[in-house]
Amino acid sequence: MNKKEQWWDTKHDRYASEDWISKPTIFARWVIAYLPKNGRLLDVAAGHGQDSVYFARQGFSVIATDFSEKAIQYINKNITPDIKGKITTQKVDLSKKLPFEDNMFDIVYGHLAVHYFTNKITDKVFKELKRILKPGGIIALLVNSTKDPEYETGRKIEEDYFELSPGDFKHFFTIDYMRLKSKGLEEVFIDDNGTTYKDNAKGVFNLIRYVGKKVS
Repeated sequence: MNKKEQWWDTKHDRYASEDWISKPTIFARWVIAYLPKNGRLLDVAAGHGQDSVYFARQGFSVIATDFSEKAIQYINKNITPDIKGKITTQKVDLSKKLPFEDNMFDIVYGHLAVHYFTNKITDKVFKELKRILKPGGIIALLVNSTKDPEYETGRKIEEDYFELSPGDFKHFFTIDYMRLKSKGLEEVFIDDNGTTYKDNAKGVFNLIRYVGKKVS
């Protein structure tokens, strides 16, 4: 196990004690209005899989992925009998070529999933997400923004990309940056008013919400 995976394993163990970890995220419950009624959904960097479980219960066929083996274990524990067979899990490193066929998914979904990489790797991530999405398919992403209180803290690695503390890397997006990376997709919705349960409790709404459609 490398240091990066070990860091995430520790974080997922810490998340296990949070009261919000077993319920669908605010973003998942909001974005479902933009999704088709059914289809194959890929949840990237799914964490404990609370959104994967939610989408499976809404009738989607879900592949829940994460870089952390500990996260995969948590997801598997959360697959209850009523959705068994509607979710499969797979360990996937989002920074590398994805082990999926072209045009495979109706929906590609990521809750705080794609903002951990350098600009170069982020380009590769978006290229892969577009590749595996079917024509007419939807991509839905929630990411940190440059309006975040943590922005410009820690060690700067490159533009808008910081190591906030040892092992904690984060890329802060702007709306323009999201539009640049998602070029080639039809923009359905974008703003920087997204939130999480933790942020909502503080009255903080600055995460970028993005919904796009693959037109060809």
